This record gives sequence, structure tokens and C-alpha cells, in this order.
Amino acid sequence: MVSDIKTVNNPLLNQLKAIFIHVSDMPKAVEWYSQLLGLDKQYQGTPEDRTVYGIKMGNGITLLLDSMRRDRPSPSNNALFYFNAPDMKEAYDYIRSLGIQPFDDDDNIVTENDILKDPFLFRIRDPFDNVIIIHKGNN
Repeated sequence: MVSDIKTVNNPLLNQLKAIFIHVSDMPKAVEWYSQLLGLDKQYQGTPEDRTVYGIKMGNGITLLLDSMRRDRPSPSNNALFYFNAPDMKEAYDYIRSLGIQPFDDDDNIVTENDILKDPFLFRIRDPFDNVIIIHKGNN
């Protein structure tokens, strides 16, 4: 359940500004997320570069790809965030055209028939094994 939050005397803004995604290969991360989001972004550095790369999203939020960690980033089996998709069949077809295999809560492969039966959400993994949800929604 989502509700409006009213703050009183709080110095923090009730706004999300950035989401960090820890990656181990910045050029690969920039290419993958740019392709996923239909953006024309390129990273000119090397996989060994330790940096943060920002991809501007809607509503002033920035997706920050972060390779600053010296240790191996630990992916989460839980979703980090989700992207809305007004048409789940179109989103499914697009994800599949990128060579990405959608899966469900139990790590079962999601097929086109699954999307037609229950078009609410599916999960994908980025190249660093982070889980992202594609969710039916407009905003």
C-alpha cells in the first residue's frame, strides 16, 4: 500500500534523487542500461575504471551506475527497483528482443503465454545479477 506522507519540521525533502547500482564493468553497465531504456549513451573508459556514471530518469531521479567499490559487488536476489510499463506484452517483447530472459518470483522462465494470462509483472537480471522488476503501470 502506498500512501501520501506528510512531514512536519523535517529538514529532509520527501524526494528520491538517485538510485545506486553497483557494477563491476562500467562500459558494459552503461551499454546494457542505455539499451534497456532506449537511450543513446556511451562510456569512453575501460572496465577497470572506478567511477560513477549517471543516467537521468524521469521526475528528476538519476540512475547511478557505481563501480567505485574495490570489492566484488554483491547482487541482491530481491528487486532493487522497478520500471513501469503501460503495455506488458509490448514490454515483454522488447525485453526478449534485447536477449533478456524474464522470470517470475520463483525463478521460473516467463513466457509470452504467462504475460497474456497474468500481465502484472515480471523480473529480469542485469549483467551483474541485480534483479529488476518490470511492472504494469503508467506512472
